[in-house]
Amino acid sequence: MIYCVSDIHGELDKFERLLTLTQFSENDHLYVIGDAIDRCAMGVDILRLIMDTSNMTMLLGNHEQMCLATLGPHNEFGTRELWR
Repeated sequence: MIYCVSDIHGELDKFERLLTLTQFSENDHLYVIGDAIDRCAMGVDILRLIMDTSNMTMLLGNHEQMCLATLGPHNEFGTRELWR
């Protein structure tokens, strides 16, 4: 089965519950269509889980793009202030 999810926003407990409810297995594939981070505290843990799971694919959302923009030297479009 192919699954798609977006806007997880750092809510690891809900993400794990989703995987349990769908009975996500090695025969499935999950596309995370952006916004896995920001707003709640467990975003990095979600990213690690996605990176460590061979049948999950992460696409960047606007929250990941804002994070990357704030880490760069140019502070694109004032994103550092938005990110705070």
